[in-house]
Amino acid sequence: MAYSFDDILETYAALGVDQASVVYVTSDLVPLMVYEDMSGTAVLEAHFKALLELLGPEGTLVVPTGSTNLCNTDIVFDPATTPVYQVGQLSEFVRRQPEALRSFHPFVSYAAIGPQAGEITQNVSRHAFGPNTPEGRMASMDTLSISIGLYPRHTCSTVHHVEQIMAVPYRYTKEFMHPVMRDGEKTVEPFYLHVWYRDCGIERSNTKWIFQHLDETDLVKNYPLGAGHVYAYSMGNFVKAVTDLMTEDIYIWCDRPPTQSPWRE
Repeated sequence: MAYSFDDILETYAALGVDQASVVYVTSDLVPLMVYEDMSGTAVLEAHFKALLELLGPEGTLVVPTGSTNLCNTDIVFDPATTPVYQVGQLSEFVRRQPEALRSFHPFVSYAAIGPQAGEITQNVSRHAFGPNTPEGRMASMDTLSISIGLYPRHTCSTVHHVEQIMAVPYRYTKEFMHPVMRDGEKTVEPFYLHVWYRDCGIERSNTKWIFQHLDETDLVKNYPLGAGHVYAYSMGNFVKAVTDLMTEDIYIWCDRPPTQSPWRE
């Protein structure tokens, strides 16, 4: 059975989207299946309209607009035109809105609409995560993180922000000199990613162990929509909880502890 615009409104309201809040949305609309109007961009417009209606003039909407496909290439990053990569059609739809502001990082960027859009996305660090990045700023605002269609362990990037502030040993900071368009001119500038050592025998868990712990505390809420669900959690509470988990087990992001330790050399 198709879901309606009113269903979208009900879902977001039930999960805590309200006036003057900051909401960070990751999405895969496919699991929700059929919307009442499948023509053109109607389903994208419906979700966008519902979010802005609930947020009101004082609320701010943020989406990921990463372009990790540019990494290790000579493709110029232009915040005004570079499309998003593998983060959902809704993110690209929001990025294209004339009032959207986008953060300046060629691989990990965010677009925002609302009165706090500039505070979140402008004059940011050259790092992807950590202090003075959009993720860091959103966490300090206790942003409501919404994951549409997918359980958030498959969409959560904030865990990498915690990895950076906790200085996990299996990652190090790598510099990338990348071409970008800044103020209408092409330049080559340094940007940084917190990458993991290739030869340490590490295996990702896709935050399986982290969210297993978080599920026990009911940090993640969910509400049905269409054939799927929408999930929500406090980004500030997430950062605190994962910081505590990494204090107890610094390797909890991994499927198992690394078999080698090149960071000791």
